[in-house]
Amino acid sequence: MGTPPIQVKLLKDNILLASDIGTVYSRWNETATYTCFANNSLGTDSRNFQVTLLDCETPCSYSSSIGFWGAENNCDCSNKSKAFDFEFLKCIPTTTSNLNLSSNNIVDLHVGIFSNLTNLRHL
Repeated sequence: MGTPPIQVKLLKDNILLASDIGTVYSRWNETATYTCFANNSLGTDSRNFQVTLLDCETPCSYSSSIGFWGAENNCDCSNKSKAFDFEFLKCIPTTTSNLNLSSNNIVDLHVGIFSNLTNLRHL
C-alpha cells in the first residue's frame, strides 16, 4: 500500500518481529515498548508504542480476521449462563471492533462503559 510502496518493519528491543510492504502482523506475547518503522523513497518515519498485556479471566472468546475495513478483532460474550459481571470489560482489548453481548439479559449499562473500546464498530 502507498505510492511509492512503503516498507514497514515492527521491532521489539531492536529485534525484527515482522517486515513487509504496506502492512505487518504480529502476535504480542509480552508487555513491552515496540517500534514501527515505515519508509519509502519519499522519506522515513517511526513510532514507539507501549503494549500492556493483562492477565484476565473473561467469559468471552476472541478471534481476529481481515475484513472489508482491514484487521478486525472480534469478542463474543454471548449466551453466558452465570450472572453477567461487567468488570471483565476492562480486559477486552481496546482494539475490539465487534463485540457480541447477545442473550445475556442485560438490564442496565453504565454511561461510558465502552469508552475505552476506541475501534468498536459493531455491538
